[in-house]
Amino acid sequence: MISKTAPAQETDAHRRASATETNGSGRLLTINEVADLLGIPVATIYRWRHIGDGPPGYRIGRHVRFRRAEVEAWIESRADDRTAR
Repeated sequence: MISKTAPAQETDAHRRASATETNGSGRLLTINEVADLLGIPVATIYRWRHIGDGPPGYRIGRHVRFRRAEVEAWIESRADDRTAR
């Protein structure tokens, strides 16, 4: 039997997640979101993690999550000085 309160709970959770995303107060990114942000395959991020490279991630249970600010800082640290000329 499906609970009648489930849709309201999902709606409230969705609102909270959207508010967090909008105000940037710490919503963690999934590995798929980081892959999309970087325009690379998810497998590349897993490979980077295996060899100790890539943006810092956090294991939360069986999931890997990333802080947007740390991903962006990692991107900045990878700047190619040759393109600045």
